Amino acid sequence: MGIVNNVIVKMQRYEYMRRFLLYGEMYMNTLQTFTKMDECDGIGDKFENSISYINYKPIHAIFKLSNGKELKLHPTSVKVREFVDTNIGNIYSMALVDCNIQSIDNQLKFSIQNVDRINSIGNGYDSIVVILNPVEFISRCEKTIQSMGYKLYYDPVEYFSDNEFNKKIEITPFMKRDRYKSQNEFRLFVDFNSNEPQIIKIGNISDIAFLIHKSGICSLNDELPESI
Repeated sequence: MGIVNNVIVKMQRYEYMRRFLLYGEMYMNTLQTFTKMDECDGIGDKFENSISYINYKPIHAIFKLSNGKELKLHPTSVKVREFVDTNIGNIYSMALVDCNIQSIDNQLKFSIQNVDRINSIGNGYDSIVVILNPVEFISRCEKTIQSMGYKLYYDPVEYFSDNEFNKKIEITPFMKRDRYKSQNEFRLFVDFNSNEPQIIKIGNISDIAFLIHKSGICSLNDELPESI
């Protein structure tokens, strides 16, 4: 045991993470909602409803006027983003992090590497649910979504540069600008054919997940606190 890479976790406030653990409750917000959020806390992104993007390289031109003088133009680059107001769908954002797993006194313990990242992803986030069995977790999500008559899509987010010139990028719900690359996001996506938030419950996941607070290492055998 030691460092385990790319463990799926969910970061949020304690009260929501407790409900996630005990009831498998997930609040899936809309793509449209994230376009209207403030980007400063790392959550909102106006590109969430985009379908393509291209950054045209500026052209420096010199025009000769009839009086013999030259007019030099130094235009800035032209950025074109295609988006649609009707781009619907709901996402549940998680993250891939590295964990340090150790056996101490016959107890399995976790610590999250770079736990201070919680502070950079959402104001007030203080807790993490660590998914111990991602295959089973995804399976439960799929069964719940299928029972509602929809299909679940999931994948790590791909990050692209919006500074490249003359390269058209087709944007999917699993793509974000590289300014968010440190989030290392793992995303669930469902097209509920509605532009409203959706709450799904997959049931208690405490058999395949564990909740920890950012204040330190927690044992798998510890009782969950009633409050922080």
